[in-house]
Amino acid sequence: MLFNGFYINLDESPARHHALQARLKALGLDGMTRRFAGQRGDGRAARISASQLGCFLSHQAVLEQAPADRFTLVLEDDAALAAALPRRLPALLEPAQAQPWDILFLGQTVPYDSIHPLDRLIKASQELGDIGAPDFARFFMMDGAMHYVWGAFGYVVHPRALPRLRALLRQFAAHGYPTSWDGTLATLIKQGQLTARCLFPYLVGVDTGHDSTISGRGPHLQHQLHALLVNLFLADADEQQRLRAQALAFCPSATDWQAAYVSWLTYRKLSAPPDEGSSAFT
Repeated sequence: MLFNGFYINLDESPARHHALQARLKALGLDGMTRRFAGQRGDGRAARISASQLGCFLSHQAVLEQAPADRFTLVLEDDAALAAALPRRLPALLEPAQAQPWDILFLGQTVPYDSIHPLDRLIKASQELGDIGAPDFARFFMMDGAMHYVWGAFGYVVHPRALPRLRALLRQFAAHGYPTSWDGTLATLIKQGQLTARCLFPYLVGVDTGHDSTISGRGPHLQHQLHALLVNLFLADADEQQRLRAQALAFCPSATDWQAAYVSWLTYRKLSAPPDEGSSAFT
């Protein structure tokens, strides 16, 4: 069973399109992953912002047209793809045909202001060894009901889940789109209507060179900090090397570079001037 891939890209974001298309081509995935024109909020009644509505409609439209006989890979156009993705993803999906999950997140956002989940993930990655090693293969799937936070920049939908997921999304639409795309997925997972797994470490991170196109996601620095934290757990040699260098530049004597990296991100957040970081009064 093969997979079909789509990446969601707004017409007014050609730079993202070209960057991701080049990365897909370099990884040999351009033949099975194609662009899907993203949608904007169209004025219909919704309890979310116009940009959040556009995001919801884009993901929903992708899944409405997804083939029913194969896995569907969905990427957002700021996705950062690990070099191991084309090699590891098929290996993960082959046994997954018989596993009881509906959606597999290939990466997710981790709040940098929540120390306990961060501590667990850092310890887990250290126990696995060097996640940036070219031959790294010790991926495992965490229970989404316990571990999914938010983030839909890279995920796979099981073909058998497509009809049910489509019906559930139509119900949310009929109720006026009460939550964002990420929030909708989180609600369905917590209610037990959607069985999710979260891959760890990640095969998809976030390109830190782009701002979020979703209003309400905070200013550039805040979005960038979230993205950098995602990439801390990206199983990619180049990214791990880059982040390690940043951490040791911040704290040259650190014996735990990942902990030093989180400290650096926290420092950047707390030391940001008011026009870069979020206000304490909003």
